Amino acid sequence: MQPKSEIVLSVDPGLTHTGVALFVNIRHRQSRSVPFQITSCKPQKTWLLQLPVKGSWESKCIRMSDLLVETINGNVDGIRLCSIDKCLIESQQFWSASSKSVAATSSGNIFKLSVLCGCFFRALVDRSVDCEFVSPGDWKGQTPKDVIESRVCKICNYSKVQDHVADAIGIGLWYQGVL
Repeated sequence: MQPKSEIVLSVDPGLTHTGVALFVNIRHRQSRSVPFQITSCKPQKTWLLQLPVKGSWESKCIRMSDLLVETINGNVDGIRLCSIDKCLIESQQFWSASSKSVAATSSGNIFKLSVLCGCFFRALVDRSVDCEFVSPGDWKGQTPKDVIESRVCKICNYSKVQDHVADAIGIGLWYQGVL
């Protein structure tokens, strides 16, 4: 039995920028034992959204989630939020062996990102989009960022890809079973 074709949005939140990738007519490979033909695993559209500069962190997060909704509803031919089958949002994960993770936790940045993820989740769920959080450990394990960027470029035939956009695309490729 072939898995159904889906429209999937993947989001990589960041403190200054958020990467977003929209995949159209993809097939979710639910099990490695289910054979299927990959027609196009490349995203139809990607965005790098910049976090507003002014305001409290909470108000920035709300404005950023509004920007995500407006961007999708206004930039893709024939696709509105109500067309999206699933949204995958990268969640935060604390890794005690990572000095970067320890610094993000001690500075409070990991909690700021959690608020941003929650705002994205709420904005999309309120518009009837099925959302799920995906931890970095689930979709990329311990694979370094530069390796993910290289794989994304190779799979999608890109020469270069922006920082958070690479992870957003990587999440979508992982969902399809091709990363």
